[in-house]
Amino acid sequence: MKTMTKISIAVPGAALAAVALIAHIAGAAATQAQKCDAAKMSAAGGYARCRMNAEANALKAGVGADFSQCDARLAARVQGIENRYGAACSTQGVSTIVDGLSSATSSLACALGAPARGACIVPSAAQGSILVYESLAVTASADSTVRLGNRSNIFALVHCLYVATDPACTVSDFQLGVPAQSVVTWQASVGAGTIPPLPAIPFYGRLVCVEVDQTDVPLAGNHLVGDVTQAGGQATDATALAGDPNGGNFDNVLDLGGPGHEYDACPASIPVTEIQSCWSLGPFVFQCN
Repeated sequence: MKTMTKISIAVPGAALAAVALIAHIAGAAATQAQKCDAAKMSAAGGYARCRMNAEANALKAGVGADFSQCDARLAARVQGIENRYGAACSTQGVSTIVDGLSSATSSLACALGAPARGACIVPSAAQGSILVYESLAVTASADSTVRLGNRSNIFALVHCLYVATDPACTVSDFQLGVPAQSVVTWQASVGAGTIPPLPAIPFYGRLVCVEVDQTDVPLAGNHLVGDVTQAGGQATDATALAGDPNGGNFDNVLDLGGPGHEYDACPASIPVTEIQSCWSLGPFVFQCN
């Protein structure tokens, strides 16, 4: 029969006190701000996973990815975190997380094996600094899929306007970023990431997108391409208006056509009164020369 020997190790009281002190310091090291930020990092991880799952499901179904549930879950989780930690949080709201991950996850989905999916193909239409999706019609039973691509090797910033023309003119705007040589795709009725859903359905009108710099000033980058697919129809290219790098001063007044113009002339198929009066209800003033 084996004899078990009990070994006792004496630990000095000072050593025990030191260990207790170290544990106390480690446990007390995290401030309220750090706890909030750490919780939001965890929420961001869940949001990224949700978006990638949505991308995977969309790939298998052959449809555009729907991130609305991901956005709703993130908003609820972040609200709970901010309710707990309040002003100690370094950021407020979800925009930092959404802006940081929406383009990244979409680009990753394309790189991981979805390049044949429509959402990953940059349209081959003419490039410009202003895109005009001339006909956008969305009802409760028929949606439209919008694609906005960046043909350059640098990140592009875009400021877009939904312009409702029937029954009355209204304008709602939003901003988005498009990674280099990539395309952002969304269903107009639900939006995606930082792109909001249409303000009202039914919607009849246009989508106008302007390439801008980091301070939201229009520029003549000529990096944008796009198309829209109405429910059950074929893709229709957006009208691209090229910017002249040597024309004008590129402020919020956009000179379209004429001597010293900043951009190509206004689309002939759209009434000038609509462009100058209705579109200009947004952050930019459009002038047809």
